[in-house]
Amino acid sequence: MSSEPPLYVSKPHRLSWGQEYRIYQNRIELRTKILFCTLRIPLEKIVEIVVRPKPVWADLFHRPMETWWSYNNDWAGFARHVYLHRRGWPSRIRFVPEDPDAFVARCRELLEQLLRRRPVA
Repeated sequence: MSSEPPLYVSKPHRLSWGQEYRIYQNRIELRTKILFCTLRIPLEKIVEIVVRPKPVWADLFHRPMETWWSYNNDWAGFARHVYLHRRGWPSRIRFVPEDPDAFVARCRELLEQLLRRRPVA
């Protein structure tokens, strides 16, 4: 990829197994220790990104299929975490950046910019 600097870097949270999460102008990068790679998620593939205050097991009763098919990149089941739904595999990802609210706010700003730039068909 290019050598552009990230717009936002999340320092590792105590529950994130030392992983960093970065936001660039056109993508999000999630370093994963379980999949042994860096997930690069283009912004145009993001369907939803929200902060979930509940533990993952609380969603088991409200959203059972979503919970079952989610990829937990770290100990997201025990903390406020970011839930990201995207087109592609894995389609549902949960992870714990240092400040979930700031991470989601920055992503939403970029998504709004992307929607404004997109031509209307």
